[in-house]
Amino acid sequence: MNELWSSLQDTKEEFLLSDKSPKRLEFRFGDEAPQVLTKDTTNHEIFSFCQKFLEKYHTNYPAPKLREDIRYALSDAYGDISLQIMAGKNLFSCFTRLRQDEPFLKIDFYYNRKTFQPYRWDHFDKSWNLYFSEEDESKSGKKDSFTRYEGKSCPKEITKDRNEIGGIDEWWYFDKCLVSKIEYDENENGFKERVCYFESGKPTHCDGVGEKEEKEAKEAELKENFALAGTMYRRAIDSLKKEFNKPSSRTCSLLKDLARIEYNTKNYTSFKSSLDEFLNIPICEKTSLDILVYKGYYQLYLSNDSKGAKKTYRQAAEVYQKDKGEENPELVMNLALAEYQDNDPLSCLASLERLNERRLQPAAKFFYYYYRGSCSLSLGKDQAALSDLKKSWDFGWEKEYQSVLSFKLALAHYKLQKQSEGKFYLEQALQSDPELLPWAEKETAFFSFFETKEGKKLKIKYYLNREQNSKNF
Repeated sequence: MNELWSSLQDTKEEFLLSDKSPKRLEFRFGDEAPQVLTKDTTNHEIFSFCQKFLEKYHTNYPAPKLREDIRYALSDAYGDISLQIMAGKNLFSCFTRLRQDEPFLKIDFYYNRKTFQPYRWDHFDKSWNLYFSEEDESKSGKKDSFTRYEGKSCPKEITKDRNEIGGIDEWWYFDKCLVSKIEYDENENGFKERVCYFESGKPTHCDGVGEKEEKEAKEAELKENFALAGTMYRRAIDSLKKEFNKPSSRTCSLLKDLARIEYNTKNYTSFKSSLDEFLNIPICEKTSLDILVYKGYYQLYLSNDSKGAKKTYRQAAEVYQKDKGEENPELVMNLALAEYQDNDPLSCLASLERLNERRLQPAAKFFYYYYRGSCSLSLGKDQAALSDLKKSWDFGWEKEYQSVLSFKLALAHYKLQKQSEGKFYLEQALQSDPELLPWAEKETAFFSFFETKEGKKLKIKYYLNREQNSKNF
């Protein structure tokens, strides 16, 4: 709640709407801050922000000022905004005055982790029918999509500036509320180089540069001829390069398809090349979530580049949160793992704090507690580590995690001087994975174990087997 309040104050400051509300809550006498921060207080603060924003930037619409207008807005239009935000949906809407037979404007805001930013403007007529929408689809701070409606919120035409040059480069046409045709002029030279057709809202075919090659690529993909599919996607990309002086959003789409095939067929050398080409095209960044996920996986699990993976997953998590208004547990936990492997346990714990553990699925909870326990253990927070690792154990583990989880549970116990309990886990870890023994020998907490009969026996067995295997080799 405090974070929400602070973000609202930062937002007001950014839009030059500052008032007497404190930026940070400090409960003391004589301050303008509420003595108790409640949902109602926060909801009223959001409503107050909306009033000021509308009065300053949308003077052609009246803001709610009379008591009955404010009461109606808070109870019916706005609802419990703070509860929605705390539940993970970091979005809210502002409304101009809502009265019968009066047009109004609805503005949607999203949270970028620092402030709330407007990204959609819906215009309603006096019958409260939506007739025009403006949207910042890329969330770059510029309106880039414009929709005109007819009837009751039935889209008639959409125009877009996808390449962010400044002019319109996409035209969407509708028939009975369903898309019927999309025209593209991505280099804005006045020639629509691509047209896609739809029937009943479903795509039928496209005409234009690179379409023949792309069609052959998709057909080859359906037949699981992935080598041919990759070749044809590359030819389609080359056709676009001949047509355009610089890459287009279509280039991004084809590169994404090519990278997907290379990734799934484990052609990682070509995959990395396609990935780098994609990420080096500025206009691809706004639709690069899939690519970032691929890249993060490649760095974290295939190339052991934890530092690079940390950067990639951080970006992927930000893109997802920006687009969806909520966290993606898988991305955040992969980020935490990358931070842990990069010897950055503090960042690991901070990342995991972004998740609501109660909303996670059981399988995800295993990794959540395992990563949090591992990071706490690295920081010497042994009691917290033990608690989380036990929770991870209780949620069950996949076979590949059995030995390492046992090892970490043993280490936490021994550090807390609970040798009798830790001994069980340590013996289990070393028996299931003898290669952990050299690591165990380096831990001062385990020195006493290797002085015991069981410890000496395991140690002798490990080195005898190692010597025997060396001779056989």
